[in-house]
Amino acid sequence: PAQNSESDQADSAEGIPFGQAFKTDPNAPYDVTSDRLDVDDNAKTALFTGNVVTVQGNFTIQSAEMTAYYNGHAGLGASDDKAKSGASLTHIKAKKSVLVVSKDGQKATGDWAEVDVKTNLATLGGAVVLTQGKNIVRGTKLLIDRTTGQATIKTEPTASSESSMVS
Repeated sequence: PAQNSESDQADSAEGIPFGQAFKTDPNAPYDVTSDRLDVDDNAKTALFTGNVVTVQGNFTIQSAEMTAYYNGHAGLGASDDKAKSGASLTHIKAKKSVLVVSKDGQKATGDWAEVDVKTNLATLGGAVVLTQGKNIVRGTKLLIDRTTGQATIKTEPTASSESSMVS
């Protein structure tokens, strides 16, 4: 019996694959607009709030709040050697009413999103809804490989669904 439940979990862990709509150039620059920006160069973070729109190539994230994490210096202060003080984006975290849109109009909404800039992988989590044309799929996590554009939606079990399955 334990072996069957493990294989069931492995099958559900695979998720449901979708097309390659979220493909974008990993070398494309990020363009961020927002109502407010607060930079903490000591913590290496930039906090964007209010009507945040983050665009990289064909990939757009809209949210109420987004934090960008970086290495180096933001360059907003005085610097004698600006050529060596550039910031390098490492990852971003968006939260509060997150909407991800691809170039062909495929949309996904969720409670939060994270993008790892180095691996070009994005994760959307919470109450996730993926809309592709007339198709609507719900889950708890959407994994997007932005290099290939492949998106996979998963539904992870909650404590309440696990307890109801046992009884």
